[in-house]
Amino acid sequence: MKKKKIKIIVASLILLALAIPTSVYGYSYHSYDVNLKNAETLLADEKYDESAKAFLNLKASKFSNRDASLIDTKVKLISELKQSKEVFNSAEKLLDENKYIEAINSLKNVKQIDKSRYDKAQEKIKEVTNLYITDNIAKAKAEADNKHYESAIAFLDTVLKFDQKNEVANNLKVTYNKELQSIKEVEASKQAIDQASQIQQGSTKESNGTKSSSVNSTASNKSSSSSNANNTATSKPTNNTTTATDKSGYTVTYNDSWFRVHLNSGVATPEGFGIQVIQAGSQPGGIYYNFLGNNVKYQITFHLPKGDFKVSDVSSNDFHLIPSDIAGLTKNQILSGDITAVYKGKTYTGSFSRVIN
Repeated sequence: MKKKKIKIIVASLILLALAIPTSVYGYSYHSYDVNLKNAETLLADEKYDESAKAFLNLKASKFSNRDASLIDTKVKLISELKQSKEVFNSAEKLLDENKYIEAINSLKNVKQIDKSRYDKAQEKIKEVTNLYITDNIAKAKAEADNKHYESAIAFLDTVLKFDQKNEVANNLKVTYNKELQSIKEVEASKQAIDQASQIQQGSTKESNGTKSSSVNSTASNKSSSSSNANNTATSKPTNNTTTATDKSGYTVTYNDSWFRVHLNSGVATPEGFGIQVIQAGSQPGGIYYNFLGNNVKYQITFHLPKGDFKVSDVSSNDFHLIPSDIAGLTKNQILSGDITAVYKGKTYTGSFSRVIN
């Protein structure tokens, strides 16, 4: 009986000895499995730092051998998702500051594996691009309102880098280029007028310097000037220089729309007269010309494609316009005509043929 009890006790101890390690192993594996699921939950909840730590702790477990590759993949994924979330949040802050280009660049760095943000990022890129285009078009219009057409065109070029077929930007660019060209043409006209004024001023100074030495000569010629006041000296040159000598003491030479006055002694006077500038313009469109001189009455017959166009006036620094619909000519084409001018009671004529600037 005693032997039987002893056998039972020994068997129980053996079973207990076998059961304890198995139970401990089973408990440890269960705990590992729970921790693995917890790490996955933290990842799904976007608690990236905690999830990464949980996966790294699992890697230290003796049960991780079978999941080593999975754990490494998860740790790498966590790093990429964390970075993707950071750039997405950064892009939203940049948008709040209207920094559209920086925001677009950040959104482009959102990872495609970031399922919760990648599609949103793509939509945001389209949205921000439209905002950026709208903003630059508004800035271009504001610059154009202030006549800053070069700056306006620069903003439109920025738009066209994103959208080459943007109809609004392309149409505005055409308009602003025309306005800019018109401004340049007006500036060119002003420069031509300034140059003409400087030429006249220089000639006047030259005349003042020679007047004192020419007083006696002028006085001696007064009687002959009055006696010949009704005489007419006529010059009808083509493009070659032609000379008409007046008995009153001066000589008039002509060359392609300009009459030059010299004393018979050969000294130039400031009394030149004729057309100085012929150029095309667009505001309004047509051919602009001036006729300089000292109270010289003139008549010009312009030979135009649609027929002759006659004008009569008195010399001045003003520019005159032949409208486009009448002129029928544009820049770099040839304009020809005939001039009749009355200088000191005598009539002078000449023909010209000039390229339109």
